Amino acid sequence: MKKMLIVTDLSFPKGSAMASRILSFCHLFNDLGYKVHVITGKLEDKDVTYDKIIDNDFYSYEVVSSYRNYRTQSYLGNECLPIRVNEYLKTNDVDFVFTTSLNANFKKVFNVCKSHNKKVLLEQCEWYDPSSFRFNKYD
Repeated sequence: MKKMLIVTDLSFPKGSAMASRILSFCHLFNDLGYKVHVITGKLEDKDVTYDKIIDNDFYSYEVVSSYRNYRTQSYLGNECLPIRVNEYLKTNDVDFVFTTSLNANFKKVFNVCKSHNKKVLLEQCEWYDPSSFRFNKYD
């Protein structure tokens, strides 16, 4: 079976519109024959289990713990996310990595993927990330 990794620093599998988008991508890639694993850096849930892989019918996921509090992560990202992606890629052979805009961590995650010779597919959600706007925050 083909394998892929989805990386997001936004809430997953619930808690935001992006969580719903990522969940839809999980369904889509599973239908295309991929075994999907998601690594996320944040979850808007008090009863979250950190650093443990949770298996579902069509994807597995894990929430990486952070030294930062929830609000700080919203601006600076989860500093442990690129580290966990590197560890995962060392032990799992994936066909490619699918990622969201990763506000603070994209360059770090991209460089980790590049060091493992993995292709990266970036899903840029234009309404969420003003860096993709022609006039940045003024659009």
